[in-house]
Amino acid sequence: MSGKLLKYNRIKQRKKQEEICAGICSVSYYSKIENDKIEPADDLLMQLLERLHITKEELSNVDEKEIRLKLAAWHKSIIYEQVRTAEKYKGEITEQIDFFQNREIQLLHSLISIRYFILKKHERLIEDFIKRADSISSEELSEETRFYYFMIMGEAAGYYEDYEKAKRNMQTACNMINSLIMKKHVLEDFYLLMGKTVLETGDYTLSIRLINKALTSFDQRYALLQSGRGRVILARALRLSGNFEDTAAELEKAEKISGQIKNQQLLARMLQEQGELYAQQNEAMKAIQSFQQSYRLRTGRERLAPIHGILMQFEIMNAPQDIISWVNHGVETIQALRREQAYTQYEKKYELKFLYYLYKYDGASSHKFEGEMKKTILPFFEEKQDMISLAYYYERMGEFYAANNLLEESIAWYQKAMKALWKRTLH
Repeated sequence: MSGKLLKYNRIKQRKKQEEICAGICSVSYYSKIENDKIEPADDLLMQLLERLHITKEELSNVDEKEIRLKLAAWHKSIIYEQVRTAEKYKGEITEQIDFFQNREIQLLHSLISIRYFILKKHERLIEDFIKRADSISSEELSEETRFYYFMIMGEAAGYYEDYEKAKRNMQTACNMINSLIMKKHVLEDFYLLMGKTVLETGDYTLSIRLINKALTSFDQRYALLQSGRGRVILARALRLSGNFEDTAAELEKAEKISGQIKNQQLLARMLQEQGELYAQQNEAMKAIQSFQQSYRLRTGRERLAPIHGILMQFEIMNAPQDIISWVNHGVETIQALRREQAYTQYEKKYELKFLYYLYKYDGASSHKFEGEMKKTILPFFEEKQDMISLAYYYERMGEFYAANNLLEESIAWYQKAMKALWKRTLH
C-alpha cells in the first residue's frame, strides 16, 4: 500500500518518477514499488520519502480539500465546454481518485465523469459511470452532493431522450436550491439544463422563464458563448410556443455572438434552429438552405439532425430524387459512426427515420414500406413513447392506405395519429 501512497504524493507534487528515484533506485524498480509489486525496504522507503519532502506519518495523508477543488474546476470546464482544459483535469483526477474512499468524492467523480462523457459523446462510458453513481448509496450524503446527483442524472436522462425522467430529476434538484449556497456558474448551468428539459416535455412557458433567468446572468458577466447557446435554446422554446418574431430576434443575437467569438459550433446550432423556424413558417427552400449550412459546419452524429430537417422539407416539396440523395448521406454518416463507436439509440432513431424515406420514395424498396413500418419503425417509436414522431408516421400510414383505397384502414391510422397528438398535448 505504501507504493500507491508514494504515487499519490508524487502526482500531487506534479513530479515524474525519474525525479523521485534518481540516485536511489532504477525507474523500473520504482515503478514496481508504486504499483505495489514490490514492498520497499525501510531504508529505501525513507530515502524516497525524503525526496518527496514528507515523513512516514504524512505519507498516508490524502488531501480531500484539494481533490474537491479539482473536481469543481473540472466540472466548471465541462459546463463552459472547454474541452482541452476538461481533458487536462480528467487526466490529473483519474490518477488520484482511487486514493479517496470518501463516498461523496467517489460519487462526485462519477457524476462529473457522466457530464464529461456526454460532452465527448462517449455512450458506453456514460452508461458505465451512471451505473457507478447509482451503486453509491445516497444516504447520509450532503444536500449539495444530492443536488448534483439529481441535476446530472437529469441531464443524462435527457441525453437518452427520456425527458419525463429528466424532468422528475431536475424538479427534485430544483426543490433543494433554496437551502443551498451555490456557485453562480452552477446555478446558471442548472437553469439552462432545466429549461432545456421542460422544453422537451412541452412546458414552453416554464422553459422560457428558466432560460431567461440563465441568460440574465450570462449577460451580466459577458459570458458570450453561454449567452449564444442559451439564445438558441430560447429561440426553440419561443418558436414552439408560436412566437416567431422573438424567435428570429434571438437567433439574430446568437448569430452575432458566433461571429464575435468565431465559434462554428454555435453558428451551426443557430442555423439548425433557423431552419426549423423557416420550416414552421412553410418556407421550405429557406429551411433547406439553413439546414445545409448547418450540415456543412458539423461532423459525425451532429449531422444527423440537419439531414433529417432537409428530408422533411424535400418531402413537402415532393422531390424524391433529392430525398434519396440525402438519405444516402444519412446512411453513410451512420455507417461511419458505427465504425468509430458502439451503435447508440440516437443513431438508431435517425437510421429508422432515414429508412422511412427510403421505403417510401425509392422504387426498388417501396414494396417494403407497409411491412417495415409495422415491423421495425413504428415499434421503435412506440417503445420510446415519442408521440410527435408517432403522430407523423401514423398519418403517413393513413395516406398510404388512402392511396390504396383502403378507407377503413386509412381512417384507423388517422385516428391513431390524432390520439398520439392529443396524448402529447395532455402530457
